[in-house]
Formats: sequence, C-alpha cells, structure tokens
Amino acid sequence: RPAQRGAGTEDLLRRAVFCMEVFQVVRRCRALVCILNGRVPDEGAVFKAALAFAVGKPLVIYKSDNRSAFHGNDNSMVTGLTPAFKTVNRLSKLPAELTKAIGSLSPPPAIPAHLNDILDLGQRLWEMVEQHRGGGDGALIRRLAALRAELARVSGGHKKEAKRAGRGVVYCSGPLFCPEELGAMAEIARVVEETGCETFLPQRDGVEAYVMNQVDAPLANARIFRPVRNLVNRAVFALDIFQIAVRCGSIVFNMNGRVPDEGGVVETAVAFAMGRPLLIYNGDRRSLAGGRPHPMIITAARAVVNDTSRIPSALESMAPVHAAAGPDRSGLPPQVRRTVNFGRRVWRLLGMIGLLKPRNTLLSGSSIKNG
Repeated sequence: RPAQRGAGTEDLLRRAVFCMEVFQVVRRCRALVCILNGRVPDEGAVFKAALAFAVGKPLVIYKSDNRSAFHGNDNSMVTGLTPAFKTVNRLSKLPAELTKAIGSLSPPPAIPAHLNDILDLGQRLWEMVEQHRGGGDGALIRRLAALRAELARVSGGHKKEAKRAGRGVVYCSGPLFCPEELGAMAEIARVVEETGCETFLPQRDGVEAYVMNQVDAPLANARIFRPVRNLVNRAVFALDIFQIAVRCGSIVFNMNGRVPDEGGVVETAVAFAMGRPLLIYNGDRRSLAGGRPHPMIITAARAVVNDTSRIPSALESMAPVHAAAGPDRSGLPPQVRRTVNFGRRVWRLLGMIGLLKPRNTLLSGSSIKNG
C-alpha cells in the first residue's frame, strides 16, 4: 500500500528488494532465464541478466515477441549477454538451452568479494521473508526497520573511500538514437571533461560512431549483410564491456526517458558487478510507478543527481578508481574475459582508423555537436 508508506519506509523496502534480488541472481540461483518480451524490455530484468553475465552465471534470454529495437534486431548490448548472441523464441526450446548453458559452466564462477556484504544481507532478508510468507506486512516491515543501518551501509549511496584512488576515465552511458539524446549525452561528457577528466562517449568514441548512420539503411538490414551486422554488434558489445571492465574508473548513466535505455542498464549492472562507482543522472519526472524509479537500477548507484551541473561534484565524492584498481581480469568469468579481450582489439583498431569516422547524420542541420 504505497500511499500509506512514508519516504523512509519506501527507501527501506527499495534497499531490501535490491539486496534480495542480487542474492537470488548471484548466490542462490544456478542460472537465470530473462524474458525480453514487450515493446521495450523490462529494465529490472535486463539489469539482472547483465549482472548474471558479469559474475559468470548461466543465462538464457527468451523472446517470442516480434517487436524490436532496429528492423527486427534487438539491442546488441542485451543479446550480447548470451554466448551465442541470440534469444530463444519458443518455450519448448528453453529446457534444452538452459541445460546447455548450465553445462558450459565449469568450474563455478568466483563471486566478486565486494558483493559479499550485499549477498550475506540478502540471504538474511530472504530467510526473513520466507518466515513471514502469508502473514501481514506490518511485522515484516518492523523487522526490516531494525536492519535500516545495515541496508544503508551495503546498498547504493553508502560507500565512502578513505583515500581518493584517482580520476580515471569516466564512461558516459545512456540513449543515443535521436538528436535530443545525443545532445544530452554530449552535455554530460562536456561537464565531466571540464573538470579535467577524460571520458568515453560511445556516440563519439565507440563503434557506434562509425555505424549509427547505417542503422536505418535498407541494405544494412538485408540478409546478405547479416554476417557483417553480427560482427558489428559483437564489436559494439565487446568494446563497451572492455571500457567498463578495464579502462574506465567510473560510469555516469543518463536514466532519462519514459523507460531507461536498455543498453545503459546493461552497462550499469556490469559496472556494479565489477565494483565500478556508478552515478545516475535522472532529471526526468517520468518513472516506473508513483514517482519511483526502478529499485534494481537506482539502488546500484553510489549517487543520484537531477542536474548535470551536479555531476562533477558527485563524481568527486565517489572517488573513481584507476583501471589497475579494478577487478583482477584473470579472475573474470570466461565469457566476460573473452569479451574484454575482443573489446581491447576493437579499441586498438578504432585508434588506427579514427580519421575515417563519419559525421553522425542525426546531427545534420542541428545545433547539437557530437562531443
């Protein structure tokens, strides 16, 4: 009964849900099935699928819906979470695909140490909920309230580093499919760069800068060019994961939009799983329900701001980490490690062909500049 709950109770429940869901995905469940049906994917499901990918859990994505992001193709940042870069389109195929995914996992993945506090608390909360199943919510909320300080300590917005680890490169994540979105992302990168930080802006620095003009081209979506399109999709996914896992010390996610950009949600979950400080910019009044953004996304953030001018100070307080201070790449799950290695090669290639980068046609005739 949200109308009867105060802001403190809502915050308490948000953090509890987050910890329990992370526990389910990372520790309790053997594998994850993500349902991608819908005009747009459910952002919570996408976050959990990306979390499973980042920690090496078997993952199958099911989609029997013809609606898609680009001419029958789904967002490559979502489909890239699976080893085969594809979804399962019939329920009858799920058992076999799930068995295959589980069988491919050997040995079980090592869980990142920085998640242990969240996982331990999530397990306690899950056991508490199981004990109260079927009872009234009043007693459960009172028991949760006793854990308020611990929930605040282990979930979003709580971490205070004793010593600044260095600026690092800041990854700017968010939608980039129309002039307004491109302009918003360029503005976020600009305010960060004015503080002296280097940024990675996919529309300017990534594979996206070379291929966005062809998204709506009829020939690019013809069957004969499918192998090229698939290679480009893999390159987009791999480069963005490489940037988060290796090169960037923190990430800023532009959450604005009627629904959050699903590719950006993937990047936030991967950043969270890898211990990268996450800042969310959310200056949009539209929300999941009752003015509340999705708890799985907002709680993963170290800080949330509603004005781009506040981004630099929020990043400063989060103490972004150097790439060298990130997770041990030798300990990454096999699929993530392969993705990172491919992404590194893509990054080197882009460094050699930078002069061939075309101007984004979405910006033609617009006052918005691409970075």
